[in-house]
Amino acid sequence: MTEREICEKLGLSREQLLEVRQMFTENQHWSKVPSKRQKKYWDVVWTEEGLAKLLAQFGFDKKEAEVIKEEPLFKAEGKVVGKYGNKRLIMVEVSGKNHPVLVRDSDYFVIGMTLPLRRDGERLVAARHPRFPGRW
Repeated sequence: MTEREICEKLGLSREQLLEVRQMFTENQHWSKVPSKRQKKYWDVVWTEEGLAKLLAQFGFDKKEAEVIKEEPLFKAEGKVVGKYGNKRLIMVEVSGKNHPVLVRDSDYFVIGMTLPLRRDGERLVAARHPRFPGRW
């Protein structure tokens, strides 16, 4: 299972998982998948043994661990309802409630626009950013 999937399913931020990963052994519990990018950007994949120890460290038993593995990734859509003075935040309505959502730059987001969301720890983040004002 990739580190990105683990973060989304457990609701952890990447920084939290990185701190925990340093306690585990590379190539036994986790490994990096080679690609054409620089080595520090390679994807991290956890082995079954490493994933079991990781879930045990966070207090999950075997039954809960199986449920987490089978659980689909978090996917949500929201509608932009407002902007803040801070360009890194927008207000998004998700299933009837307003939530602040982290974005790179709010200039191209328009009120009424729908956007896909993902979790990063406890906060919501825009999964996609528009290339033009109000349009993908």
